[in-house]
Amino acid sequence: MVRIGPKWVARGLAQFIGDAARMENVAAGIAARSGFMRLRGKTMQREISELRNRIAADGGRWSAVQDSFYYFIQRLQQVVDIPTWLGAYEKAQAEGNDEARSVSLADQAVLDAQGGGQIKDLAAVQRGGSLQKFWTPFYSFFNAAWNLNAESFNRTRFRDPASVARYASDFLLLNTAPVVLGVALKEAVRGNDSEPEEWAEKLAREQLGWFLGFFMLSRELSGVASGYNYSGPAGTRLVAELSKLSRQAEQGEVDEPFLKRLNNVAGILIGYPAGQVQRTVEGFTAWLDGEAPLSAIVFGPPKN
Repeated sequence: MVRIGPKWVARGLAQFIGDAARMENVAAGIAARSGFMRLRGKTMQREISELRNRIAADGGRWSAVQDSFYYFIQRLQQVVDIPTWLGAYEKAQAEGNDEARSVSLADQAVLDAQGGGQIKDLAAVQRGGSLQKFWTPFYSFFNAAWNLNAESFNRTRFRDPASVARYASDFLLLNTAPVVLGVALKEAVRGNDSEPEEWAEKLAREQLGWFLGFFMLSRELSGVASGYNYSGPAGTRLVAELSKLSRQAEQGEVDEPFLKRLNNVAGILIGYPAGQVQRTVEGFTAWLDGEAPLSAIVFGPPKN
């Protein structure tokens, strides 16, 4: 909305949202016009793009299985990208641009709003060597959000009340609306029944974590601020999880904590989504016990 305007996002949503057949047809129509959108699932994150390159190089069956782990991320990303593309395309057409330029402007709007994984789309800290990559996994979206924040601030004339109001609206849309909606969605699908005080604490924690996520080193603390256990940067998780698994193994009992740590280590070594596996197992158990709704199988059990 900040990038192309609420009006055009609404128009994009109106064209896209419908039954599955309609949404697939709209996606196919866009892919036929835009090579960028046709390949978006392969290039939307640096990490996905690098994994695809490895798959193309070795052609192994297991690599193809690893590639499939990103499938749902790619599909859900379309729910954001396609309305943005459609809205930007309609806006460009309304401004009198020809077809080719309208497509290019729509492609750029998606990149500006959601980020991309190709070298040309990365921040300088993402384009560096192994050390910089070590600190910037899956940073593309926050890079895009930071750029939109900076652009909104730079164009604001702070002596003009209308300009300040526009900036306040942009700030809330970019930084607060995603946090509020994200917390509300997680609470709803997990069946949590939090008190107002608990809601306020969760929102405050998630908001702080959001702001910390903009910067290369402070983003390592975003999980702590949001209330999650922190075991170091993604590149060092194996050491932390092996240590935890070792402590569990010393107890000589194959219990739930041991299996959880074993799953985490296997996920890092093999590359499967261990966190989702854990949520599914816990959610299924809670659903069987009548302690959670059916959606817990996907989103995990309530956590109060």
